Amino acid sequence: GSRSMRSDLAELLRHNSLSLALQMYGCRVVQKCFEFVDLEILLELIEEFEGRVLECVQDQNGNHVIQKAIEVICSAAKKAQQSANRPFGQLKPPTSP
Repeated sequence: GSRSMRSDLAELLRHNSLSLALQMYGCRVVQKCFEFVDLEILLELIEEFEGRVLECVQDQNGNHVIQKAIEVICSAAKKAQQSANRPFGQLKPPTSP
């Protein structure tokens, strides 16, 4: 979906991610959301799990959400690292509109 749609989805999940993560089908919604929202929004959604990660890890549904969060954040960190290590001459020039 568009950036606007992803933002709307994240807004619907805000303050509900934890309870959805512990549900059979809700955990799938949260995982999909983690895959498609911008990193800034992802980090906001993950803050909801602060102090409750162990509970989620021990839950049959919540553990999948925690795994997905780790996977997505690691992937974003890896991409950022690769961009930071790219020599200046290899940077792509900005494209004109």
